[in-house]
Amino acid sequence: MKAILYCKEHELNWVHHFFPGSSPYMLPIGNKPLLEFTIEFCILSGIRDILLIFNIDDPTYREYIGDGAQYGANISYSYVSGKTNFRDIIAQNKNFCGDGGVFLFKGFHFIEYNKNEPAPLNIDADSLFGRLNHLGGYMFIGRNRMDSIPVKAEDIQPGPLVLRESRITGLKDYFNWNMRMVYELSSHYNLPGYGDSQSLIVGRNVQIPRDAEISSPVILGNLVQLGNRSRIGPGVIIGNHSLIDNDVLIHDSIVFGNSYVGCNLEIINKICYRNYLVDPINEVKIDIIDELLLTEMVKNGVWKCSVMQRVVAFLLLVFYAIPFAVIRPFLKIKTIEVECFMDQQRKKKLNLRLYIAPPESLACRYFLKLSLDRYHLLPLVLNKSLRLVGSYILEANEENAEILKQFPDYAPGIFSYSEYLEHDRIPDQRSIDEQYYMYHATCWRNFRILKGILMRNLLKTDIRKQALSE
Repeated sequence: MKAILYCKEHELNWVHHFFPGSSPYMLPIGNKPLLEFTIEFCILSGIRDILLIFNIDDPTYREYIGDGAQYGANISYSYVSGKTNFRDIIAQNKNFCGDGGVFLFKGFHFIEYNKNEPAPLNIDADSLFGRLNHLGGYMFIGRNRMDSIPVKAEDIQPGPLVLRESRITGLKDYFNWNMRMVYELSSHYNLPGYGDSQSLIVGRNVQIPRDAEISSPVILGNLVQLGNRSRIGPGVIIGNHSLIDNDVLIHDSIVFGNSYVGCNLEIINKICYRNYLVDPINEVKIDIIDELLLTEMVKNGVWKCSVMQRVVAFLLLVFYAIPFAVIRPFLKIKTIEVECFMDQQRKKKLNLRLYIAPPESLACRYFLKLSLDRYHLLPLVLNKSLRLVGSYILEANEENAEILKQFPDYAPGIFSYSEYLEHDRIPDQRSIDEQYYMYHATCWRNFRILKGILMRNLLKTDIRKQALSE
């Protein structure tokens, strides 16, 4: 049997109103896109060939789902315009249907199933049954009935197999399904993450301080950082790449991925989406203007290098001029040319010449202890091409371009917060550190970062390390 999933976006204005910029079928339920649940149902039912049909050409779906290899299935794509009924869909996709049965699913519905009780679908060649109305539904079509599909919903007869599927008609339905998922149904589905129990599901590289309180059930995505004294749960879903600041209380709420929730907020029965606070009970959306309270982690940042950073860079140039002039002639140093991104939009790039640590010697040891491997970059701070303390330097390539989509702002610096914490060699942890730094960067914090790195390098007994580029 094969499956055709018709993802009809008409009559989904509520999605575009409350979640502008989101692809409707990618809306998460328990941190997993709605469409992925439907695909998983097909897989558990023994279906390996799936055709996704959209009436809007949105690349988001193809980018996330791909060709189905991650699901162990073959997934293909098609697009239709205007209103299309089931008979037209089958007629237009005869080649895909072949000579087997077809499961045809249409509309913004959630199919209930249990991963622990998979039930393969088997229908005979003469089957034609399902449930359909003007909002969508499903149909099972045997190979002998491909040419006799009724157009009207009332002509489709119910059959022996009845799917438990619920139409998500609006914001309240969507919120209620998420609460059902976190409170009741998490054990029925493959949700991203792991945990000791189904009431606490935690993704990769989640930071939970000792004084944070988590009251299950809670679902946390990947790269989530909780602030000190934060109180999370019960009934909380937090998406990937989110930062919950200090003294925040959240329960019975959803925080979409790539979100920042500021200090001292209480979020109860709400949905946090970008810089919007959505009340699903009263169906009200509030635009939070203050970015220190609530904002999307990915935004159009403004590149800047403060006067103070340039002044300190000039002082370092003067202070280290003599040590650099004395030690540098005794070293044979190789360099590497690196083109790095200068901003989050990836529109500007900067060519850097970075030192590779020279061979072990007395001169090398003090060259690195005094952080002179960065000395030649200080003039770039003076001409405002580089920060003295800023984001970790990312080489301009496709992988790092994807990483930058998670950042609210990005301005590379000679020294970084993740290096200060000695997490600069751990990419996932570095991402969390960089996101935290971007929302808490101050003149005093930058001074602490600079002093901490310089003093640590000076006092290290084993200073032999890789260059900044590696």
